[in-house]
Amino acid sequence: MGKAAPLLVVALSVLAYSNAQRGPFVFDDLPVIVENELLPPEGLRECLTAPPGSTASGRPLVALSFALNHALSGMEVSSWRATNLLLHTLTALALLALARATLASTGRESSAATVIALLWSAHPLLTDAVNLVASRSELLVSLAYLCVLLCLMKCAEAPRPWSALCVLACCLGMASKEVMLSAPMIALAWDRTFLTGSWRAAWRARRGLYMWLGASWLILLACILTGDRGASVTLGADAVSPLRSLLTQAGAITHYISLIYWPAELSIDYADWPIARGLNEVLPELCLVSSLLALAIWRVHGKHPDGLLLLTLFALLAPSSSVIPLTGELVAEHRMYLASASLIALTVLAIERLFARAGLVGLCLILTPLLQSLTMARNEEWASARAIWERATEVRPTNARAWNSLGVALEAEGLQAAAADAWREALAHNPDDYRAHSNLGEHYAGLNEGARAISHLQSAVSLRPDHLELRFNLGTLLLRTGDPVGAEMQLSEALQRAQPDWKLREIAERRLARARAQR
Repeated sequence: MGKAAPLLVVALSVLAYSNAQRGPFVFDDLPVIVENELLPPEGLRECLTAPPGSTASGRPLVALSFALNHALSGMEVSSWRATNLLLHTLTALALLALARATLASTGRESSAATVIALLWSAHPLLTDAVNLVASRSELLVSLAYLCVLLCLMKCAEAPRPWSALCVLACCLGMASKEVMLSAPMIALAWDRTFLTGSWRAAWRARRGLYMWLGASWLILLACILTGDRGASVTLGADAVSPLRSLLTQAGAITHYISLIYWPAELSIDYADWPIARGLNEVLPELCLVSSLLALAIWRVHGKHPDGLLLLTLFALLAPSSSVIPLTGELVAEHRMYLASASLIALTVLAIERLFARAGLVGLCLILTPLLQSLTMARNEEWASARAIWERATEVRPTNARAWNSLGVALEAEGLQAAAADAWREALAHNPDDYRAHSNLGEHYAGLNEGARAISHLQSAVSLRPDHLELRFNLGTLLLRTGDPVGAEMQLSEALQRAQPDWKLREIAERRLARARAQR
């Protein structure tokens, strides 16, 4: 498989996602791409900027990739997905090259590198990162992370060009996502484990390189300070404290690990994941994760490569799966995109050690087509918004956000009654879901059931008093149903809270004037 390995990796990556190009924009794609008022951008500044509160905010390389996609193909979704597939294929090739270089540094000529890249590129756990265009930040940062380590391995042969490329890759990764935070430290540990043999020797050999890699943290700091991910990313979150976030992530990481070895219950959304209120709720999971982390540190101290692979798993997950409460998305499968490579590599190397080459070939022949078929089956669920949300409600039936999204997808297909049933199901699981209240309010308004429509819209406004469009919709409905006083109150409040460039301001002012005239 030596010379043919890159072709095999490319072919498998493309084949595994060959049926994934026709799916629509869904979930985070809508605010980040479809509703992005900065597309098309006007000038370089907007090319590097994303709307406040979006997943691309503070990630200029991601925003730039979106601007380029829009310039090339507008909103043609197949082009955006093809770009994600290209990045995924390049990342698989980078993983293959890094695995080969790392194994060669230990004096091993092995087919394990090819098997690692093949199994990883076809694994269904990666489908969310590849198919959800808004997850491009995961693809870009993973490619950059692997390039940093690959260039480091090449530095031992030719320092001059590879050192500069290593720093460039690190800078680009810092401009893509916070996952890159650990790259300089993991690079130093990689050097010590596979190239020099000690921390001191690694620092002496490439001190300048590591100083430049450390300096790239300034790029990440600037991105964090200038980005606005909204209230869903904050240490001051009322709903989830840093301690509760850490405890909750113990269960999440255990779930991620289980999906690597049994990827049967994949879901696009985990909004219903329970927040751990105390140690007793996640004690087994916390013991498992703590034991794995302690094992990784102990093995790294003993200069064992398996320890570094395990430690890299935690380093990649730390920014998103530790003390910072990402309350908008506490659990997400796309976070395991690159992190899964560590456990896959550990498993493949263990199989090779136990069963030699025959076991490795058998593993590849059995698992590669199996994983590919599972990935292609998962891609079929991405073929429509309705299909992906139906699957999400099957896997996580208490997920109110998934039920609400299913309702929106059903409404888009003209299935109004089914959509209303989905929104009512959402409220059954979460009575405080303002989106479901809003959608039901609009649904009943369309049926001329004013009282029920007003009740749901009032509930939505009470849950999200700062949401201007909810107030605008409620005020408009009150005006239409003969309550000018209530309409004036809602429209006045919306205008008072609105920015001068609020897109509905002019319409709200006209309707407010009508409400005052009718009072």
